[in-house]
Amino acid sequence: ETSTNRIFEVIAEHCGHTGPATHGDARPGDIHRISLDSTRAKIELDWTPEVSLEDGLKTTVYWFKQQTD
Repeated sequence: ETSTNRIFEVIAEHCGHTGPATHGDARPGDIHRISLDSTRAKIELDWTPEVSLEDGLKTTVYWFKQQTD
């Protein structure tokens, strides 16, 4: 399980953002908590993740930076 705050921290780090996160009020329909498990994908598809969340976010930030250069 990963919080949106942790995702913000990782993305901010790779973007060079040093400011604080801005939190808004909850909106109708917002999901307050979700946690996914890849066990069924392993059983059904023989699939396991090869990239950590942190590495995947780093790669994604890098890709977006390349698109804007």
